[in-house]
Amino acid sequence: VDRKTTEIAPGDFRTLPTDEVCSEGHPMVIRLGRNGAFLGCSLYPEHKETRPLPDADDASPNGATPASVDGSEPPLPGVGDSCPECGSTDGGTLVAKRGRFGAFVGCDRYPDCKYIHKAGPPPPAPLGFEVTCPRCSKGNLVTRRARRTGSLFWGCSRYPKCDFTSSREPLGAVHDADGGPVARDGENGAICLACGAPIEAEASGIEPGMRLAGGAPNPEALARPARRARPAGSGRSAGGYGRGRSSATGGGSGGRSRPTRRGRSTERTPGA
Repeated sequence: VDRKTTEIAPGDFRTLPTDEVCSEGHPMVIRLGRNGAFLGCSLYPEHKETRPLPDADDASPNGATPASVDGSEPPLPGVGDSCPECGSTDGGTLVAKRGRFGAFVGCDRYPDCKYIHKAGPPPPAPLGFEVTCPRCSKGNLVTRRARRTGSLFWGCSRYPKCDFTSSREPLGAVHDADGGPVARDGENGAICLACGAPIEAEASGIEPGMRLAGGAPNPEALARPARRARPAGSGRSAGGYGRGRSSATGGGSGGRSRPTRRGRSTERTPGA
């Protein structure tokens, strides 16, 4: 599609022909919607396929973004990689594209494959061994990354049916008393994720498949730390919210004081 250099007004045209074809082989035309121009199938409404209108210098042959052809910007991350969804079966490759929201990376087999690469931290490496979930005993613990903080944690593969999670890294060994998985605790300690018993071995010396002895069960060791109490003066009093109210009592009629309004004291005084 040739890039249109003049601005398009709503009354300029209904459709413009192009050399593009849709997934069913029908010619595609340029249409004008409320968000700008786009490609749509010429057989609309029988076939409602649409695509973003590409730029003339969209997706250079080496996979670089248009701005990076002259070296002014580095290529977008993921460009040139095999498509995670169809690369192994259909040979899809990730290329740089440009849409109405800017440059992005997607599969070159669009619209057959609509994968879009999303920026963010790399996925965590999976565990090199199987660890049975200590809660349901049906799923396995898998490595996950928290969306908000980016920190790693380990949760049951049967989520949401089982919502077990732990911030302690499984080590592949089990507690000899109950078969619970052993995980790292602190810098070099170890703990049973089933009963909380401390394991009588250092984490650095534990290998997958070991059965290790431990101390007495201690479920409290697995409890998450309680949230810290609000500091004094944060807006809540022992008797409730107490916003804008005085807790002091005075003499006179009943010894009560009422909230002030617009800076005027309403505390009652004798003889008033």
